[in-house]
Amino acid sequence: MRLYHVPNSSSQRVLWLLEEIGEPYDLTVLGDRASRLDDPEHMARHPMGRVPVVENDGEFIFESAAICLQIADSYPSAGLIPPLGTQERGLVYQWSLFAITEIQAKMIQSRMSREFDPKGSETAKESLLEAARVLEKALDGHDYLVGNRFTVADVLVSATLAGVRRYDVAELPRGLNAYLDAMDARPAKHRAEALNT
Repeated sequence: MRLYHVPNSSSQRVLWLLEEIGEPYDLTVLGDRASRLDDPEHMARHPMGRVPVVENDGEFIFESAAICLQIADSYPSAGLIPPLGTQERGLVYQWSLFAITEIQAKMIQSRMSREFDPKGSETAKESLLEAARVLEKALDGHDYLVGNRFTVADVLVSATLAGVRRYDVAELPRGLNAYLDAMDARPAKHRAEALNT
């Protein structure tokens, strides 16, 4: 498997998951968006010139949540996704998509509209905070989101919440801080971050 990666982008969560799994993979670090748009090879991998993209046997998948779920499926012995057909598997899907639709989308909307639409930015921020409170409640008394064990959903949710903190979009509920600190302390996440230097 090869990951096409830009440091500190959404491909970082894929890199972290690969480090959690611990199986060999190849990493190709790409340049800025303009250079990717001018690169016919990369445009063939992703029609919008974005990252992440993974390549397996000459086939490509893009979108970080899809990639992470596919990787977790491909390495069941890593234990990062519950068995097919179980309630816990459904919850992994639920929280993984929640991270993208309710946290990431609102974070981007709030951040991008600050200057030209402050009211819209604030509305998106409030929606984001509502979703964050849902996560805080789900984690109350638990270290992880599903089955009280670390799963791919924790990678996607915590990586997305970390973006909220990093870009100072909103102050997250206090109950999420311990969760994010625990996710940040994972050795695999440190290894993934070290690959950016």
